[in-house]
Amino acid sequence: MRRRRTSRPLIVVVGHLVRDEIISVSGKMTFALGGIAYNLATLQAIMRKGTILPVCRVGEDIRNMIRESFGSCSVLDVSGFQFTHSPNVVNRLVYRHDGARDEWNSRRSSPLSLKNIPIEADAVMFNFISGNDVKLRDLKAFRQRYRGLIYFDFHSLALGHDSAGRRCYRYHPRWRDYVSVADIVQMNRLELASIMRAEQRSKVDVYDACRGLHETGPGIAIITDGKNGIIISTRSPARGYHVPATAVRRVIDTTGCGDSLGAAFVWKYLITNDVLKSIEFASRIASSKATFSGIDGFGRINEIAKRLGSPRKAIRL
Repeated sequence: MRRRRTSRPLIVVVGHLVRDEIISVSGKMTFALGGIAYNLATLQAIMRKGTILPVCRVGEDIRNMIRESFGSCSVLDVSGFQFTHSPNVVNRLVYRHDGARDEWNSRRSSPLSLKNIPIEADAVMFNFISGNDVKLRDLKAFRQRYRGLIYFDFHSLALGHDSAGRRCYRYHPRWRDYVSVADIVQMNRLELASIMRAEQRSKVDVYDACRGLHETGPGIAIITDGKNGIIISTRSPARGYHVPATAVRRVIDTTGCGDSLGAAFVWKYLITNDVLKSIEFASRIASSKATFSGIDGFGRINEIAKRLGSPRKAIRL
């Protein structure tokens, strides 16, 4: 796995953009950019040097939203946006009282091409927003020619569709093929349970399950669990840690917290090569995202993070 540190990273973000319709527990609906928009907004907020290259399509219905949100970003290479006349997918997220959510997509997106990704990129982040963002054969072919860091958010690969079109957890029969491509894999606890076909009842159970992920390929596994924090595991040396969630006085919207976590971790890891410093930093950024809805608040996310206090320290399992 990549070891060289860099102060000016080139980070490629691959995945679909969507238009989110977020319905809170109280029934309030919020419209926002979704999908990899949270990865991009996080990197835009924390990066002062380097380049962010998105690989995604932008439909006519969100073209102006993209320009308003990212058009003035000095570190973002807008050449990666593929503008089309077709509308983007609408993703409806309905939050429940238990903190979970139901999710519907207006339609399914077609896969993205990886042909124009520069092989000199320091990291490529694959975020499976639709579950059909990249063809497996293209992903494997890219791994063969690319020697940089590959981060992988399993996300919607763990989701199928029920008879009503709602996204629901399912076992992905080829999860090992996908995960084997990655150096770093991230998923939440329910996604982990879907591929392990069993619930992990304790932090140690989660860490034990991560060993199965390491056997498949990734050197680092990140498992998020909302207010219970994060489990991070490394293959070499074989260690597991729990990072308690940063306390937030008032949670507004948790949509995008996992995406913010992944982006912040990859950036910090590229410049420090330190797993624990990176996950502690990323955890606080993710908690900061929970204090606002959509992506407009990212302009002040560093200020929010400072107000939350010092990052919570990782605890060895």
